[in-house]
Amino acid sequence: MNDNTITNDGSDMTAKTYRLSLGLPVDALATRLDMTASQILGWEREGGTAPDDAMARLGEQRAGLIDEIRSFMADEQEMRRNGESDPETGGWDFTLYRDSAGFAAADQPTHITDWRIWNQAYLIIGLLMEALGYDITYRRTED
Repeated sequence: MNDNTITNDGSDMTAKTYRLSLGLPVDALATRLDMTASQILGWEREGGTAPDDAMARLGEQRAGLIDEIRSFMADEQEMRRNGESDPETGGWDFTLYRDSAGFAAADQPTHITDWRIWNQAYLIIGLLMEALGYDITYRRTED
C-alpha cells in the first residue's frame, strides 16, 4: 500500500482540502466518486463528515498527485547534484490542459489519469521549482 493513500478523518475541512488539493471542482469529484454534488457539499459544510470509502478514494487520488510531485522533484535533485540543468537555460515550460481530450492526445508519461490533477501537480511543481530559483513558464493547450 502506498503510504500517500492514508487519509485523515473525513471532517468537513479535511474532505474539502483534499478535493481542493486535487484541483477538482465539486461536480468532477462527485462524478469520480459516483455520488452527487449535493452529497459532496454536505460533507464540506461545517460539521459534515465524508464516508470512509470516499476518503479512501480521495487518498488514492492524492497519492497519484504526491507521487508525481515526488518523482519530478527527485529527478530535479539528481540533475542538480550532477550539475545538470534541464533545459540548460534553467527555465522550465509546463503545459496545462484545458480538457481531457487535450490531455489524452498529449499522452504524457504519467500515471495521473485526470487532466485537472495533472494541472494541479504542475502548478505545485512550478511553485517548488521557482523556490529553487528556476524560471517557470506555463502554457495552456489550444482549444
